Amino acid sequence: MAKDGLFVPRVALYEETAGAEYVLVSTGDGREKRPVKVKARSLSHAVITDGLSPGDRVVLAPEGESTRPAAVEVPRVDRKTPGP
Repeated sequence: MAKDGLFVPRVALYEETAGAEYVLVSTGDGREKRPVKVKARSLSHAVITDGLSPGDRVVLAPEGESTRPAAVEVPRVDRKTPGP
């Protein structure tokens, strides 16, 4: 994981009833729910400091909410990359 975290689209974040946040990660045979720790967020993106690795593919629309679910690769964030 990059020192400052991983940059993900805000629409990939979901919140549990108790307030814990998670993302859905695309796996070879489906999707996996992963708890994450959010360091910072903007209107469109969030910086994740725990729960994801560079190269993970986060799902942007859970099953049943889109006829065409999408997944994006998680890029690393460092001090040279503009943040949210």
